[in-house]
Formats: sequence, structure tokens, C-alpha cells
Amino acid sequence: MKVDQINSFKVGNLIKGFFLCKEKYFKNTRIGDPFIDVIIGDSTGEIRCKIWKNAYFYNEKFNVGDPVAIKGNIINYNNKIEIDIKNISSIKDSEYDEYGYTESLIVKNIDTSYKKSWKIIDENIKSLSGDYKMIVSYLYKKYKSKIITIPSYDTKYELHGGFIVKIANIFKINDRLIPLFKYLDKNKVISGILLKDIGCIKYFNKDLMFSISKEGKFLDVSTLGVNLFNSEVSIMKTLGDDASLFCQHIISVNDNSPDLEANYINMLFKLDSQLLNTADFN
Repeated sequence: MKVDQINSFKVGNLIKGFFLCKEKYFKNTRIGDPFIDVIIGDSTGEIRCKIWKNAYFYNEKFNVGDPVAIKGNIINYNNKIEIDIKNISSIKDSEYDEYGYTESLIVKNIDTSYKKSWKIIDENIKSLSGDYKMIVSYLYKKYKSKIITIPSYDTKYELHGGFIVKIANIFKINDRLIPLFKYLDKNKVISGILLKDIGCIKYFNKDLMFSISKEGKFLDVSTLGVNLFNSEVSIMKTLGDDASLFCQHIISVNDNSPDLEANYINMLFKLDSQLLNTADFN
């Protein structure tokens, strides 16, 4: 089956494809006829759709956050391209695999290899020693399956895999700058880079939309990070006070700090976020 994607849509096309339902609204026309207004996305973009016929029937067929299979016509509606959906159904298990469905079709990924970014992170973890190596290696091993998929809350990295790409890019910046600052404790710097945004693990749900978690709607990434760190340290029971206090500090502080390493790490994160593009260090 030929799979159509949003960036190739042209008015008049009959399309068949796989998408992620991002928004869904059950509405009524001015004369009271029901219809469904839907926004879908794939790895190439987003588009609005309408279901004009059998709205009650199709309303039960899919929900926000579902991967969906769609057949429809590309039309011009109010001077914008939309899909007039003729058929839509939620994708479950592997029922559409034989037709070419994969998650990579519907989720936009950061344009770099996951293995390449993870290798940089793993090399830096291995360079640690003592308590810092113990806690960082423990956290990254325990949560690896989520760490390699989640985005970062930084808008530049709000894509599948964005978290590890951001960390890998910051390590590349650090490799160039840290030789200029020989008085910095490399153990603290590397640990701080790896732990600074660790709260993203709890901030995002592990779904295709990487929706904000229940906790994330009430607590910021820093607070979630400190809570996660403390809960894991309480299980380990062997982390020294100095390392524990520094880790909590670097996760929570965003402005000037009395700690030189914390200020340096914050500078790296701001430099990456405000001045550089992800492509600069790929």
C-alpha cells in the first residue's frame, strides 16, 4: 500500500495514510448537524481534517493520542488545505503492519542517530568516579528506555529523542570549553550536565504524543527532578552528603549560584538554548 504523508498532499488527491490524532472536537453546524473537527500529524507536518458524515459512529472509533489509519480527499476549505475524511480507525497492535505502518511515519524525530547521541552520554558516564558515577549510571541505566525517546522541554528539542540530543550537544560544547577552566571539578560538571534536566523523565508521559504527565501539569521540571533524585537516593542509601547536595542543587538552580560548577553548567545550557542550533554540533 502506498502511504501518503502530509508534506506531499495536493488538493484533489485521494489519500491513504497513517497519522497521530493530536486534537479532536465533536461539534455541530449552524443548522445542528454533527461533525468532527480533527488535527492530525505525521513525521512531516500537521493538518486539520473534518468528518462530515456518520459523526456519531466515527466518534467512537478513535481518541486523542491514538495512531490512526485514514482514507480521505484533500480539499481546499476556507483557503486552507484539509482532509475530508471518508474513513478513520484507531491502529491497535500490529493490524496495519502489513500495509506499511510504523511509528516512524507518525512521530517526528530529531535528525540524528540515537546511537550516536547515546555513545557520547555513555562515554561521559564512564569517565565519572565515586558517588557521582554510582548515582548517574544507576539513573541512566534504570530509565534508559524512556531517556532515549523523550523530548526536552526546551522548544528546540521538542521532538522524539530530543532529550539525549540536547545532552549530547551540551557535552560537545563542554569538550571545547572546559580546557579553558582547569579549576573546575570535571566529576561535578559531567554529573551536573546529565542530571540538570532529569525531571523530564517524570514531566512527559511515554506515549506517542509525549503528553505532559499529571505531575508535570502541577510541578516544573526542576521540582520533578529533585523529587526523582531524592526518591532514588533513598533506595540506594549509600550516596555521600556532598555529592547528594550538589546534585540536588544543580537540578534546582537556574540562576547565579555560589557553586562555580553550577554556574558553568547553567552557562552551557543557556548557550545551547539561546545561541546554537542543533545542527551546529551534529
